Amino acid sequence: MRSSYIDIINEDIVFGLMNNDKKLKSFISDFPSYDSIISHSEKKKLEFSKEKRKTLVAEIKQQYKGVKISKTLNNNINTLLDEKTFSVTSGHQLSLFSGPIYFIYKIISTIKIVSELNKRSKKQKFVPIFWLASEDHDFDEISQVNISGKLLKWEKETLNKPVGKINSDKIENVIKEYKNEIIDSKYSSDLIKLIDKHYSSFTSLSRATRSFINSLFSEYGVIVIDADSKNFKEIFVDNMKKEVLNGLCNNAVSKQILNIKKNFKDYKPQVNPSDINFFKIGDSGRVRIRKQGSGFKIDKDSKNISKDYLINQITDNPEKFSPNVIMRPLYQEMILPNVCFVGGSSEIKYWIQLKSYFDKSKVVFPILTLRNSTFIVNSKISKNIEKSGLEMQNFFVSKEKLLKDKLRQLSKTNLNFDDLRKTLLNQFEYFKKISRETDKSFIGAISAQEKKQLNGIENLEKKFYKAQKIKYQKELDRIEQIYNFLYPDNIPQERVINFGNIYSELGNNLFKILIKNFKPFENKILVLELED
Repeated sequence: MRSSYIDIINEDIVFGLMNNDKKLKSFISDFPSYDSIISHSEKKKLEFSKEKRKTLVAEIKQQYKGVKISKTLNNNINTLLDEKTFSVTSGHQLSLFSGPIYFIYKIISTIKIVSELNKRSKKQKFVPIFWLASEDHDFDEISQVNISGKLLKWEKETLNKPVGKINSDKIENVIKEYKNEIIDSKYSSDLIKLIDKHYSSFTSLSRATRSFINSLFSEYGVIVIDADSKNFKEIFVDNMKKEVLNGLCNNAVSKQILNIKKNFKDYKPQVNPSDINFFKIGDSGRVRIRKQGSGFKIDKDSKNISKDYLINQITDNPEKFSPNVIMRPLYQEMILPNVCFVGGSSEIKYWIQLKSYFDKSKVVFPILTLRNSTFIVNSKISKNIEKSGLEMQNFFVSKEKLLKDKLRQLSKTNLNFDDLRKTLLNQFEYFKKISRETDKSFIGAISAQEKKQLNGIENLEKKFYKAQKIKYQKELDRIEQIYNFLYPDNIPQERVINFGNIYSELGNNLFKILIKNFKPFENKILVLELED
């Protein structure tokens, strides 16, 4: 197996984080590195009490009842009682059979960071944690899985339940389809056993996902945590009250978004805060709480409730409330001795909106870092890339641009229609300038002619490329085949295919290979080339 790396180069805010952009300094705790995380643990140590550690460990042990765990995992759970132990955390929705393979990349990224931290630090110990987003309600999003190029869907009525509480009803149909689509390979029988064992019959999707992750990563000591816990939510009661009393979250996050926009003009908020940033969980599922006059209104309920009534409900029944995407990070950091959060690009972008909210809540904001990304290619694709005369980095553009550039290269012509358009636009802008200085009535006629000329160039371009495509169809088909493999449905491979596509060939070796080759804190994409 060969591995190589491609530098990520763009202008967004996450690229800035991974490249120590000083403009980000006030929106984060520190830039991601092993040294910054180790140093950051001292701040977290002062904040995270022994009582919280006892609650955390007791709850984890309760959640793992009936699950066989490794010695490494058992040690990691118990060591959380030690004030010198800290976590590195990633998390995800309870996607069916783990969903897209980046689910696995998140866990591996966390394992790799923890492994390196424990090698470098003599005073602290670090453990990997995976946070189950069990209170999400978007069943449609998690109920699909892509195996061997086929999209499978779990058809089920959920009655708007939190996804973690969904049972195994009707899952046998999609399990059967999944097994039928698995390509027969060295480890395909192991994969089938995994799916059967953990998903064929379970009391809740949360338990099934925990059991599944544990079977794959227990030896690495990965602790899986379900946040839907009364014990955890009791820790968060005061923060929910503050949201009701003074809208702390809404105010702090709204101001930080404005400040980010001042420094990063192209920044678009990933999520915007609401009046109340947690939900009420009832028989009808998760419902939004809104301000209504001097009181509040719970969606699907016709009557208004007072501030005092809502405060009392939070105090007496914290388990019936659930933080939304804006408040969830604070909730996470209050129940974990966490020093680093590992997420995807979109996750990092909305965490960057939250630093001031953490500061006002007197909770230490973690070091943020981007998970590792990977393209995995088989030998056929590797050979086709070589035959095409291209390299992997050439495929980090749109399919349309890639094919146009290659066609121009094949045809050995310097004809560039984009340059022609640019020249034409510059000429007509000159004519418009002259018209504005002499007789503005000509501008309409000039604009009409400009449009006519641009349409003419567009038609010429289409005819030219059509003729060239016929001539070089074989070469272009090869490139399109490669592109579609790397970007199925024009989406990066890691966001589409299930880990089972690769696991059936490599088994647990897949994880060892990824751990070996992942490079945390480096803005690089790993390319793995499988051998025959």
